[in-house]
Amino acid sequence: MRRTLTAWLTLAVLFSTAPAEATIVLQLSDATLARDADAIVHGRVVSKSAAWHTTTRRIYTTYQIEALQFVKSPTISTQRPRTLAVRVLGGTVGHYGMRVAGTTRMSVGDEVVLFLERVRGEWMVLGMSQGKFEVYRDAKTNTRWVRARRTGLTLATRDKSGRLMYTHAKPRPDRRFDAFLQQIRNHLKAKR
Repeated sequence: MRRTLTAWLTLAVLFSTAPAEATIVLQLSDATLARDADAIVHGRVVSKSAAWHTTTRRIYTTYQIEALQFVKSPTISTQRPRTLAVRVLGGTVGHYGMRVAGTTRMSVGDEVVLFLERVRGEWMVLGMSQGKFEVYRDAKTNTRWVRARRTGLTLATRDKSGRLMYTHAKPRPDRRFDAFLQQIRNHLKAKR
C-alpha cells in the first residue's frame, strides 16, 4: 500500500509540473550589444503583422518601428529610414501559433530601444530578448526609464577555465533612459 501511494504521488508530481521553457544564448553585455549591433534605434511600435515564411514554414512577426532617434545609424544607406521593419521568430496566423522562448515580443504603441542586426537583408533583434529595452515614464516623477525583460532565456558564459556555465536570465535593474543612452554612446566611442 505504501509503495503504491508513493508511486502515485511521484507520478502526480512528475505530470503536474510545468515544462521548462528556455532558449540558450550567449550572454551579451551592453558593450557587446552596442559593438555588434548594425543599428541601435529608439522608436515606437506602430504596427505588427504575422505571416508564414514561404520556405521555412515558420511564423514570423514583423514589427514596424517608427524611429524617434538613432543611437547608432544603420549602414545600409546614406539616409536614415523613418521606419524599420523588424522581424521576430514566432507569432499567430489564423488558428496557428508559434512561440519561441526568449524571443522579443512587442505591442503597438510600445516605446523601445532596439539593438538590431541585419540578417539576410532583414532587421532582427540582436541576442533575442537581450537586445530589446522597454522605455516607460514614471507617473510620479515624469522620469523616463528603460527596462530589460530577458524572459525565456538561459544565458551561457565561460568560466576562467573556458567551460560553459549556464544561468537563467534574471531581470536587470531599471535604468534612467538618458543615462542608459549615454552609456551606450560611451560604449560606441570606446570601440573606435
